[in-house]
Amino acid sequence: MKKIIFILIFFLMLSKVCAVCSNKEIKNLKSFVNNVTYTYDYYLENEQAFFNVNLYNLTDNLYIIDNYNKRYDYYNTTNGQLSLYSYQNSVNFTFYSVNCDNEKIGNINISFPIYNKYYKEGICSDFSEYSWCHKWTNKVYTYEEIESLNRKTKDETKIVDEKDNKSDIFDKINSLYVKYYYIFLPIIIILGIVIMRIINKKQRFELLG
Repeated sequence: MKKIIFILIFFLMLSKVCAVCSNKEIKNLKSFVNNVTYTYDYYLENEQAFFNVNLYNLTDNLYIIDNYNKRYDYYNTTNGQLSLYSYQNSVNFTFYSVNCDNEKIGNINISFPIYNKYYKEGICSDFSEYSWCHKWTNKVYTYEEIESLNRKTKDETKIVDEKDNKSDIFDKINSLYVKYYYIFLPIIIILGIVIMRIINKKQRFELLG
C-alpha cells in the first residue's frame, strides 16, 4: 500500500513539474514579465564602462537566464529585486516558467550606451557639441576617426562662413540701395547719360576722321 501511495505521489509531482500550461496561463505569465522593470548604473575601470543592472517585480513562478547562460531563481532575489553586475554593451534576460515545462515566456533586452574615453581630451575641447565628442555615444570612435571628423567639420564650417560673408555683403549693398535709392538712382541715370554722350561723341569723331 505504501509503495502504491509513493508511486502515485511520484507521478503527481512529475506531472506538476512537466505540466504544459494553457494559453490562459501563458498569457498570465507574460503579464508578470511585462511588469518587470529595470534600472542600471555604471562604473569605470581602465577607461571602460561596466554596467550594474537592477531588476524589479520578479515573481516565484519565473526564472531568468542571461546571455552568459547564468540562471537566476526567485530565491536569488531580495523581495523580487535582483542586482546583477559588470555587463558591457548589452544584456538579454530570458524568462522561463517554473511550472510550465520550462516554457520560454518572454525576454528583456538592454542595450547600454558606449563610453567615449576621448570626450574630456583636447581633441574634443572645441567639438563638444558633436556626437562623436559626447561622453556617451552609439558606436566606438578611435582617436583617428575623431580627428578626421573634426577636420571635416572645420572645412565644412569654413565653406559655410565664406558663403555667409558673401551673402552678408550682398544683403548690405541691397539694403543700402533700397534705403537710399532716391539718391543713387539719379546719380546712376546722370552717369548713364554722360557715358552715352561720351560714346556718341567718340563715334562722331571717328566718323569725321
